[in-house]
Amino acid sequence: MVNIVQLVDGKIAESWFGMDPLVEMQQMGIVPSFPSSRLKRKEKANIKLFQKTINIDNIKYDNLTAFDDVVVAISPPQYEEETTTRKIEIYQVKDKTLELVYSFEHTVNPPYPGETSIDTELSRSIVKRFFDKVLIGHKLNVLAEIASSNILIHPTAMPCEASYYGIKGVKAWLNEQLKAFPDLTIIDYFIVAQNDIIAIRWTAKGTSKGKFLILKPSGKIVEYTGISMYRIEDGKIAEIWETRNTFAIMRQINPKIGSGAHKH
Repeated sequence: MVNIVQLVDGKIAESWFGMDPLVEMQQMGIVPSFPSSRLKRKEKANIKLFQKTINIDNIKYDNLTAFDDVVVAISPPQYEEETTTRKIEIYQVKDKTLELVYSFEHTVNPPYPGETSIDTELSRSIVKRFFDKVLIGHKLNVLAEIASSNILIHPTAMPCEASYYGIKGVKAWLNEQLKAFPDLTIIDYFIVAQNDIIAIRWTAKGTSKGKFLILKPSGKIVEYTGISMYRIEDGKIAEIWETRNTFAIMRQINPKIGSGAHKH
């Protein structure tokens, strides 16, 4: 989840709570989960190679996954009380061996304070360009200039799960949304920035013209809000956490979704 809090005179004046209700209901077993994406045979083999040659001490990982010839390992388990850090390691398969190509670690207890050496206004301008040029302008070629080659997308703002990797993965993530809503755009947003961390509350709008999850297109206009967080590294976006109200989107496409639920 991603939360934004506004302070006035040293007190909380407003709070925006970002969590996807659909995912929450799936975790509680109220609604069924969607089938998870299946790893390719090569990706499964690369994970086995990682376990055999890198993880020889049988370390516990919060998330261990693969994207073609890349293995992403996120550790240690964040649910354990003694955990104080979060570490990302990215390995590339080369000549049937794994080579570490990227590593990043930060504290989680105490909470990560941000990288003070990174200019806040630079970070703000990079993410603003992502919104204006990519999300609003649909100019995906700009990603090569503002996104890290090792960028990770975290689904529903889960810090230790990675659903897309690299610029190719970001394009796939965005194209999935554009297939469902070809005219999708951001109609308003505001930014909160500190050093390498940027949080944005936004409102999106688009017309249902393609399949969205399990729903057929309805031709209806949908509008929804979300909160995203970005981490900047070496002048480019290194991580994206995003949460939106997926259930509300589904209900706008098909009002019968959840119509049997109790109303309050």
